This record gives sequence, C-alpha cells and structure tokens, in this order.
Amino acid sequence: MIGVDIGLNGGICLLDDHGDLIDLWKPKLREESGKNEWDAYHLANLLEELRHMEDIIYLEACGYHYKQSATMRSAAMCEGILVGVASALGYGLERVQAKDWQKKVLGRVPRGMTKEYATSYARGRWPSASWLRTKKCKNDDDGFVDAACIAIYGLNQTRGIEL
Repeated sequence: MIGVDIGLNGGICLLDDHGDLIDLWKPKLREESGKNEWDAYHLANLLEELRHMEDIIYLEACGYHYKQSATMRSAAMCEGILVGVASALGYGLERVQAKDWQKKVLGRVPRGMTKEYATSYARGRWPSASWLRTKKCKNDDDGFVDAACIAIYGLNQTRGIEL
C-alpha cells in the first residue's frame, strides 16, 4: 500500500500487504514561477518503480480550510501533481480527509495533538523505523509519519489489516 501525505513537507510511504514498512520518501521539489511544488518527473520515476508492487494509492485529500492561502495553494498543487502522475501510470486513487484517517487510526485525540498521537502510533507500530528526514534531523518528520498512517489506513480499508 502506498500512502501519501500531500504538501511541500509531505511524505510517501510503502507498506507490504501485512503492514510492514518497506520504505519512506520525501517528494523532490522544484521551483515554478517562484513557488515550490512537487517535481512531477521525479514523482513519476518513483511511482513507476513501485508500480510492480502496488496499484493503489491512498492520499490525504487537500483540506477545505487552511490558515494561510499559500498553504492551501501548495497542498492543492501537490495533490494535483500526484493525481495527474498516478492516473497516467494507471494507479487507483483513494482520497481520504485527514479527520477520517486520524479518527480511524489514532482514535479520539485531544484538539491540537494529532501530530503527537500520530508520531506515537508510528513509533509503536514500526519501532525499528527512522522517522527522521535526514540523519542530521533531531525531530521526527510528520510527513513520513502521516504517510505511514495513511498507508495503514488504506490497508485496513482494503484488506482488513488491524490498526
């Protein structure tokens, strides 16, 4: 299962059919008209490599409300690039709202604590995984964490894998 957390700081996760973590990727960015966005060429290469392993992608749908319009723009652009590339490669796509996967995977979460709960869930489910973006980072990357949680949500929905 491929899970994708959209956005400039998003992530891509590949889980096997049993929910074991295979790998994590940060989408490469490129500048277009002075704004960063996902690099469709690199994304296409990655998804083409994964095509023999998986045929469906669960992605966090662009939210309806953001505090800043620039964040909304970048999320929508990332989602559009992903949908275009994945569709061209023949992937099935399932969009899920953040509140839906969070409720199913994390359960009841106090307001403003979803990142902490998601990180705790990911560390518990995949204890040997590194959630750091680079070796120099000190904090877990929430794009990786969310992508893994979205992927396990997808496995639960499609194959009944326990959360």
